[in-house]
Amino acid sequence: MTRLLRWLVRAAVIYTLACVALTLGSLLLTPACSSVDRSYDIAVVLGGGDEQRKAVQDAETGRVHSAVRLYQRGLVKHLHLTGGGPDGRSSNATLLARLAREKGLPDTALSLESRSLSTLQNALFSRPSLPPDADLIVVTEAFHAWRAKASFFWAGRPAAICASPEPGRRLPHRALFLAREVAAWGVNILRAGAWSLGRAMGLENQLPEVLLI
Repeated sequence: MTRLLRWLVRAAVIYTLACVALTLGSLLLTPACSSVDRSYDIAVVLGGGDEQRKAVQDAETGRVHSAVRLYQRGLVKHLHLTGGGPDGRSSNATLLARLAREKGLPDTALSLESRSLSTLQNALFSRPSLPPDADLIVVTEAFHAWRAKASFFWAGRPAAICASPEPGRRLPHRALFLAREVAAWGVNILRAGAWSLGRAMGLENQLPEVLLI
């Protein structure tokens, strides 16, 4: 029993360190959206940023602002905005769409997914709006980009990634976001694995969506 416990503790430590490494790698190595120099069909903008803050809107440091600049530079043809809201009424995608329209983007250049409450759901629920042969780039913050890329690959929509600017969070908030991201890696790997196993067993329509939150 003691040997098994030691093995479990070691496995947990290694797993946690791997999640830390993935988070730090994403934070440090994801290219900025301002450095993108090739074109894509669709920029997928993930909700969950700080676009609701007036300071972010004024400084244009939100995820959607980076995607709008890609559109204005002629590097993407369309923005897909994904993200629900905890109250079931307001949604991140609706806010992102409003901000994009305020920058001059037409409705024909926008599509919305307004149910998702997690990155895995962002990817899975966006599938119908993203053609399998579309060239995609996911726009999110640097610390989150690798998990977003992994989630869209898992959902069958591989994508490039780029990072929007850090939106001016205070240091304690930045630390909290990083800690949450480490935890999210640990949980999402297990959730995605469970969902994939259920799908392989033909149970996809019976799996609860809450499994992916």
